[in-house]
Amino acid sequence: MKRWARATTAVAAIALAASCSGNADDATGETDGAAPGFPLVITDAAGKEHTFDAPPRIGCIWFGCIESMADMGIAPAAHSAPEQFHNAFNFPAGPSEHQVEDSSSAEQWAMAEVDVLITRVPESPEDAALEQAAPVFYLHHPSYGDSTETGIDAYYENMRIMGELTGEPDAAQEAIDRYEATVAALEQAAPEGAADTTVAPIFGGSEGYYLSGSENPFCDVLASNELGRCVDAETGEMNGEAFLALQPDWIAFMTDFGNEPTRDDPVWGRLDAVRDGNVYAAQTRIYCCSLRGLTHALQEYGHTVWGEEAGIPAPGKLDDFDPATDAIR
Repeated sequence: MKRWARATTAVAAIALAASCSGNADDATGETDGAAPGFPLVITDAAGKEHTFDAPPRIGCIWFGCIESMADMGIAPAAHSAPEQFHNAFNFPAGPSEHQVEDSSSAEQWAMAEVDVLITRVPESPEDAALEQAAPVFYLHHPSYGDSTETGIDAYYENMRIMGELTGEPDAAQEAIDRYEATVAALEQAAPEGAADTTVAPIFGGSEGYYLSGSENPFCDVLASNELGRCVDAETGEMNGEAFLALQPDWIAFMTDFGNEPTRDDPVWGRLDAVRDGNVYAAQTRIYCCSLRGLTHALQEYGHTVWGEEAGIPAPGKLDDFDPATDAIR
């Protein structure tokens, strides 16, 4: 199993100048009234350097920010998630102080008095306007845009970054440890031949077929830990006939809000996975956004694809899922 290594190049604590008294704590930045690890200089996924004198009030634009903070048991000061996502999975610590209705409104973010706005790469021209409210900080997104970190490493790095920003690196490490314990349990339970099982994570509701690629953390973890493998496709978007040629053993259908995992195009009924009943509705966004969601996606995969004999319990409804209590160990 891949292990997470604490990076030292992206983040550095700024040592405070030692006072005349020569107090050792002063040299490490741990002075009276200063949060451990602060002041902090940190580089985001877009290569921009940010400085914080204390843990900032965070405004989450992207779900990766919300989910990573949830994994540490922290609610952001503000967020822009719609009402249907206000649940225990995203906000186990309770609601944020502010819900911003329009994530593109600098005025609304400013009213929430946030110190930093967190989204994901790639940078957008619209982000410049948000800088009027607070600096925009970018996390990695391995399945969307240009990200220097791909696969599971992107989620590890995001978790580490959020731990540093919140002043809770230990809580971030605990979240990583929980995730890795789940992967270890899945490795132990995987049936013979699991590594050869092919799965196609697809998006619904379009004429073409849209797949998550090998850079996706879900696909990366399946392959790296011999739990299965995503179908090998040269592009994330293809027509029905090209998808038919792949003939995956299983289809993880990412539908919206509980819609049935089915399609009405002529290719759908010709797929072996469809004929065999090997299609399931993936509750989480497999292509996105954090270790928290990935834990649910992997356990759901093991429970569904390997069957009862593998002994993997169903993770339950995503809205209520808490890796600390519901994930397999």
